[in-house]
Amino acid sequence: MVKLYRLCQIAFCGFIAIGLMCQPLNGREIYAVLVADSFDATIGKATGNALALMEREIHKIASATGLKLHLESFQGLQATADRVVAAIVDLPSKSDDIIIVYFAMHGFREPSKSDCWPYLFLGPSGQGVDFLRITKILKAKRPAFIFALADCCNNLVPEGSIPIYRFVRKSAHREYVSKNYRHLFLDARGHVIISSAIPGEPSWALVGEGGIYTLSFLETLGRCAEKKKLIEWQDLIGAVSKNVTHQLLFFDKIQTAQYDLKLSKYNNKSGRK
Repeated sequence: MVKLYRLCQIAFCGFIAIGLMCQPLNGREIYAVLVADSFDATIGKATGNALALMEREIHKIASATGLKLHLESFQGLQATADRVVAAIVDLPSKSDDIIIVYFAMHGFREPSKSDCWPYLFLGPSGQGVDFLRITKILKAKRPAFIFALADCCNNLVPEGSIPIYRFVRKSAHREYVSKNYRHLFLDARGHVIISSAIPGEPSWALVGEGGIYTLSFLETLGRCAEKKKLIEWQDLIGAVSKNVTHQLLFFDKIQTAQYDLKLSKYNNKSGRK
């Protein structure tokens, strides 16, 4: 029996944005970016399957049209807002190329959002990415044809209840990263000591990818470093722990890290997260 999964608590909606195809086939290429929140506890399996089906279809399109295909897929812990947005921003499209983007995940909107398009909820980052901004980035590249599909919800959530991804200029991005890394590693004096599990608990890993804690630490550090506000070690450790908890919900597992934090410019603490 086939089970149907709702992609949100209230409603389901899919969105398609289509451009106009033109130009001859000579030298044309297809650029595709596919994203699925395959680790979500409620819809992870369904979105992962949907991504696989879409990927198979895009290969068929490339084969039928004879066009060279450039495809990037993001799922699991790889489906972070930073990675996905960077992949879309860096698409090297020419005026006669085809761009395909696909999202399978939770979606939402806030009361203040005036347009009809949803925020895409990138689970590993815990952030909403504006689908409208994604489509504007794609249109600015002026390819021959755009196909963009967001298979997600578009229901209302309380204003400010989910962090929204902030698009920043590359120059500002580099400045924030430099300041935060200097603050965390150059300005600090003392030590930060962490083990990924408390006594009696296992530490979990993804086959072929790495330890859940290591992957969560690197993703959270990279994301926090890109913020304008300086990140503190205590806040970073707490954010990593929340990330680990979120990832393990899909597997119905728990993992509690322990740490010893002693820094001259921070509140000295030890504990468990």
